[in-house]
Amino acid sequence: MLTFISVLGVLTSFFGATTALFQNDFKKIIAYSTCSQLGYMVTACGMSNYTGSFFHLVSHAFFKALLFLISGVVIHGFLNEQDIRKMGGLLKFFPIAYIMFTVASLSLMGFPFLSGFYSKDLILEVNLSDYGFLGFFCYILGCLSSFFTLGYSCRLIYLVFFTEPNSYKNVMNKNQEMCINLLIPLIPLFIGTLFFGYLAKDLFIGLGSSYLENSIFIHPHNSLLNDFEFMPFYYKLIPLVVMIFGLTIAFFIFMSRYKININIFFSQFFVILYTFFNKKYYFDYILNTFFFKAFFISLVSKIFKIVDKGFLEYFGPLGFIIKIRQAFSFIQKVENSQLPVFLQMFITLLVFILIYI
Repeated sequence: MLTFISVLGVLTSFFGATTALFQNDFKKIIAYSTCSQLGYMVTACGMSNYTGSFFHLVSHAFFKALLFLISGVVIHGFLNEQDIRKMGGLLKFFPIAYIMFTVASLSLMGFPFLSGFYSKDLILEVNLSDYGFLGFFCYILGCLSSFFTLGYSCRLIYLVFFTEPNSYKNVMNKNQEMCINLLIPLIPLFIGTLFFGYLAKDLFIGLGSSYLENSIFIHPHNSLLNDFEFMPFYYKLIPLVVMIFGLTIAFFIFMSRYKININIFFSQFFVILYTFFNKKYYFDYILNTFFFKAFFISLVSKIFKIVDKGFLEYFGPLGFIIKIRQAFSFIQKVENSQLPVFLQMFITLLVFILIYI
C-alpha cells in the first residue's frame, strides 16, 4: 500500500507540473501547480516521511497562498481577465505584486534558502534514501516535475509581466496597483515565504526533532530519516542543478531577445505535445466519452424509462388523470342518449342491488 501511495503521488506531481506547463488561465496554472505539490506530499507519505510531508504542507501554504492572492490582485486590477495571452507588460502597473509573485515562484521552484527549498528538497532526498527502484523512480520523476515547475513559473511571469501588452489600450490604462487593503494580507505570507523554511526546519525534521513523536506509527524498516543524512552529497545537489539548468533554458526562451532556431517548436510533434498537455492528458475527454456519456445513456434508457416514465407516471398524478379519462371515455361510449340503453343500465343496477340485499 505504501508503494502504491508513493507511485500515485509522484505520478500526480508529474501530471500537475506538465499540465500546468501549457495552460492559459492564470489561476488554473497555479491550481495545477498545487496539484503537483500535493503529489510531493503524498509521495512523502508513501515513504513514511510524514514529518517531511507535513513540513512541505505548511511551507507550501505560505507561497502558494501568496501566488493565488496575487493572481487575484492582478485579475481584479486587469478588469477580471484571466487569460494570460491577453496580458503582458504589467510590470509597470503592478511592481509590488511582481516582486512578491517572483519570490513566491522562486520558493515554488526550490530556490536556495527560501521556504520551498528546505521542504521540497527534503522529500526528494528521502525518496532516494530508499536505495531501491521505487525510491530512485520517485526521485527522478520528482526532479523532472521540479524542472517543469520552472517552465510554467517562468512562462507565467514572462507572459504576464514582461512581454508586450496584448490587450486594448483602454483596458491597459484602467490597470491599477493594489490598494493597502489588498497589500496587508500579503505581507505575512511574503515573510513566511522568505523565512519559514529556514526557521522551522529544525522543528519538523532532523534526528533531534520529535514534532509528531509517536502520533503516527512508522515501522523501523520504513524509517528513512536517518539514512538521508548520510547519502552522497552530490545527490543533494541534483535538484539545485536542475533548477539552475531550467532557469537558464527559461531565460533564453522567454526572457532573452536571443533568437533560438529550434525546429522542434514549430514541428508537428510539438503541436501534438502542446495539445496533449493543454488538454490535460485528455482525461476530461476520456471520462466524458467512455464513462459519463455511457452512464447517462444507461440512466436515460433504463432508470428514466422504468422509474420516471414508468412507475411514477403510472401511479402518480398523470396516471390518475389517464385512468379518469379512460373511465369517462368508456362511459361516453356506453351512454349514447337512447332509451333502451338507459333501461338496460337501470335494470342491471337494480339486479345488482337486489342481489346485494
